[in-house]
Amino acid sequence: MYTKLRSVFAASFAALCATGLTGCSIPLVGQVTQTSVTDAYQAQVSALTPRVSDKSLVTPRTLTVGLTAASTTAPYATATGDAAYQGIDIDLASALAEHLGLQVKFVSVASTDALGQDCDIVMNVGAHDTSSDVSVVGAYTASATGFFTKGEGTVAKATDISGKKVGVQSGSATQTMLEESSLKVITQEYQSLNEAFEGLQKDEVAYVLCDVRPGSALAHKYSNVAFAGTIDSPSFMGVAVLSSNTELMGALDTAYKTVADKGLQKLIHMRWVGSMPSLSDQTKISDIFLNVNKTTTSTNTNTSPTDTITNSGENNGSSAGSNAAIL
Repeated sequence: MYTKLRSVFAASFAALCATGLTGCSIPLVGQVTQTSVTDAYQAQVSALTPRVSDKSLVTPRTLTVGLTAASTTAPYATATGDAAYQGIDIDLASALAEHLGLQVKFVSVASTDALGQDCDIVMNVGAHDTSSDVSVVGAYTASATGFFTKGEGTVAKATDISGKKVGVQSGSATQTMLEESSLKVITQEYQSLNEAFEGLQKDEVAYVLCDVRPGSALAHKYSNVAFAGTIDSPSFMGVAVLSSNTELMGALDTAYKTVADKGLQKLIHMRWVGSMPSLSDQTKISDIFLNVNKTTTSTNTNTSPTDTITNSGENNGSSAGSNAAIL
């Protein structure tokens, strides 16, 4: 799973180059066909000054980035029509590689067990999901289940949502979470999140409840849809690296702080999810209780155990129990 030599994040990085936040010189490992392009590519590679030694890398002078099935969903990493990838994880990993003076390559991995063997880092990993052998650098995103509605984007109260129709993806963990919560609503099931957000636009439902990550990407497509709070506490995700690889871990930590301090991380997020607020305990709706075994009334009897959707028309999107979106 290699990226071709192209700018999968051209739109955002062109703007970033204009502001001087990045040199935009990071080459991607992949296929080239024209001699002139090959020469230019080799010149870029030769000009790199690696900040870590080859002994710290799976492949010399290259940051090999692992993408798990859980992370290859919009807006983090989705396949495009020409075998490349795009998304927050792609942009951020490429920016980190540039600050490390390395080429970047993306590979598919099953878990952080691939660290040190098939990849150097794994994107979108929570500290709670790792063993003591793995460290997580930074916290560039957060996983949570959130409500979206039409309006100005304030955190709702349970009383605002109670008794309303709430759209969910059929058979998802989100649906189960809602049905087992203290919130008394009418659930409306949809086969995809895209359909749920269309239902919100048509006033079929008052709210949509889903994973905030694909949800925020979809909400970004509508001028009148906003985030309305989470039903659970956020779990923060960062970049996983082997704890024993102290050279790479130290350099990666410095690169991450540089990217964040220069505003590049924020701009990457703005490109993909707009003005989605940072999640915290303040964005959680405090008067909703989970796992109280109360069941909502459903208007649809389809209870598929998984929700697998095609992302960007190319690859399958989500794993069981999560939500995916088509962008």
